[in-house]
Amino acid sequence: MSLRKRIFFYLVVVLICTVPVLLAGEIYFRYFSDAGYVTPEILKKRSLHYIPSMFSKAVFPQEAFVAEGWKKIQYRINSLGYRGEEFSADKPAGVIRIMVYGGSAAFDLGAEEGQDWPHQVQAMLREQGFGGVEVINAGIPNHASWDAVGRLFSEGHLFSPDIVVLYETWNDIKYFRDERALLRAYVARGVPTNPLLDYQGGLDRFLCERSQVYVRLRDKYYRYKLSLGLEGAEGPPEEVRDSIGETGPRQFRMNVASFVDVGRNAGAVPVLVTQARLVRADNTDEEKERIGHGFVQLTHGALVQAYQVADGILGDVAAEKGALLIDAAAEMGKSAGAFHDHVHLTPEGSVRLAAIVARELAPVVAEVEGGS
Repeated sequence: MSLRKRIFFYLVVVLICTVPVLLAGEIYFRYFSDAGYVTPEILKKRSLHYIPSMFSKAVFPQEAFVAEGWKKIQYRINSLGYRGEEFSADKPAGVIRIMVYGGSAAFDLGAEEGQDWPHQVQAMLREQGFGGVEVINAGIPNHASWDAVGRLFSEGHLFSPDIVVLYETWNDIKYFRDERALLRAYVARGVPTNPLLDYQGGLDRFLCERSQVYVRLRDKYYRYKLSLGLEGAEGPPEEVRDSIGETGPRQFRMNVASFVDVGRNAGAVPVLVTQARLVRADNTDEEKERIGHGFVQLTHGALVQAYQVADGILGDVAAEKGALLIDAAAEMGKSAGAFHDHVHLTPEGSVRLAAIVARELAPVVAEVEGGS
């Protein structure tokens, strides 16, 4: 047999073997997989929507929608751009309004709708007899403390909150390794693109709309190539640092102090909460595997140090400014079962954190109620 005939024969054999497999894969992914027929465009429509903001990285648009998030949890975003049921922009008479600011840990990515810990705080306080309490979950994934200051300053105060709560550390620690000022370290790029949700050219779109096998393979490829996780792409391993700088903690102190001041300027009682987390000096190897060191670009020892510094700043600012500090980190202790990863809570963790915060807020709510 000539070389050309042999090549043709092998190509035919390969086609006979692979075509049925590809067809079987297409049928399975389209009709029997949990996700069904999906494309990046469809996944993008199902995901949380963000729009650019002058005073923070990004915000949810002011339109009601339901998004599918982590572990296929449904997130309801109301028409004012906050997680949860609708609420009136003008605070009704008799309502004691609490706004909880922070990143994904405040948003509570792992909680089913209505079971996020801020809304569980609302339910617990109402069960204690504070029927007029209304909690607004103002958490937005990836937000740091300076985003909270900007959003409270530029919109939150218009909702006339009685109490404002700051629950954020992890996203600030991402800047603890950088000695540049925040003005230089963070460059606004609008809403970032995501190759899992955005087509990478015309050919990519053509293939995605016609082959579910291709869609699944490209998903795995981009997750592996870019080290994509829940918080985007992890940094390169060679740039991980074993210590923190001074600029990031100084900025964090400024952010926290400013949050307290802006809250008081808005007529609200400011409350600071240390962030409950899996991170500890004595984490087991299994627990360390669940902690996204690559997102903060710090070794485990440096991450532990960063949290100790951040907790100290929260305590110092609370003492200096006479603000309430809730030490949730200390109270949550070593309960690994309360966390999916470094800071994101399991349903058990959401209940525990809500109980701690509700208990500590009850006297504050009573004082506000008595003074109204």
